[in-house]
Amino acid sequence: MNHYATIRCYYLKEGQESAFITAWKAVADLYYRYAGSYGSRLHKVNDQKFCVYTLWPDAQAFKSSDQRLPPVALALQAKLKSCCTKVETAMEMGILVDNMHLDTYDLT
Repeated sequence: MNHYATIRCYYLKEGQESAFITAWKAVADLYYRYAGSYGSRLHKVNDQKFCVYTLWPDAQAFKSSDQRLPPVALALQAKLKSCCTKVETAMEMGILVDNMHLDTYDLT
């Protein structure tokens, strides 16, 4: 398995949660539709810190993803960043074993 995952953390300005989520959804959709990601999950750590987990087919897909985005992505990314005091890439990592399931185990 060559899948690759990234974790990026966003530190929001006060009162920007709704605008951030709207912009993030739009940007995440573009990465999925145009740049080859398998999708993202947005996690709320606390009132100011949000982290995004994104799954990619491999490291190369991630590293070349910005080049495949349509021009509208630049404005959406700027809007996303304007909601933040800081943005950091927390991790980039290859997936060794994937034991995630999209449904729960049937206990009956």
